[in-house]
Amino acid sequence: MKRLFTTAAILALVVGVTLPAAAINPFGTPVGSTAIAAEPTVAVDASGYQVLADGVVSSAASGRDTFASEAKPKPKPTYAASTYTGPILDVWRGMMSNWPVPGAKIGVRFTGAHDGIDFLAAQGTPILATADGTVVKVGVMGTMGDMVQIDHGGGVQTIYGHMIHGSQTVAPGQFVHAGDVIGYVGQTGAATTPHCHYGVIVNGRIVDPAPFLGL
Repeated sequence: MKRLFTTAAILALVVGVTLPAAAINPFGTPVGSTAIAAEPTVAVDASGYQVLADGVVSSAASGRDTFASEAKPKPKPTYAASTYTGPILDVWRGMMSNWPVPGAKIGVRFTGAHDGIDFLAAQGTPILATADGTVVKVGVMGTMGDMVQIDHGGGVQTIYGHMIHGSQTVAPGQFVHAGDVIGYVGQTGAATTPHCHYGVIVNGRIVDPAPFLGL
């Protein structure tokens, strides 16, 4: 009887004893609470960053830096043939390496009635290509007289008029460099004095040559 009493007393003491509140489980939840907190749910989104269950973004899972990528350059504007009416693009300004007739006197400039710049020089003065390009026309063209037309790419072409008849030194399809002689100053076509009429064509439309020459 005495042994049974002792055993019952020990059981009662064990049931009545509670653990200290400071006893903590590995997840930080006190022992004796109704539920044990689970570790936070972690997901990795498409960018490789960890996203906690509450939507807070943590450090990059992949360890890559978070600097923004460089902005892509804006594309250059393009124009359909024969419809160019916009300004001369910066990429075209001063693109010509030399005047068509170096040292010549400038006569009539580009106006509403005159579609180029006249470079006055003595008959027989060499006319030079103002930039690298491919010759696309050689011959006689109305009031322009004997002429040469060169394609420089990017929609830009140049035309050289009033050459001495038959003095052109190039042929269609020939590649020329800036400064190459392509003909000689004459007075053919509607010219009243020896000179080279110089024009610039952008996508089929004649424009003021001045910006291309840095004038």
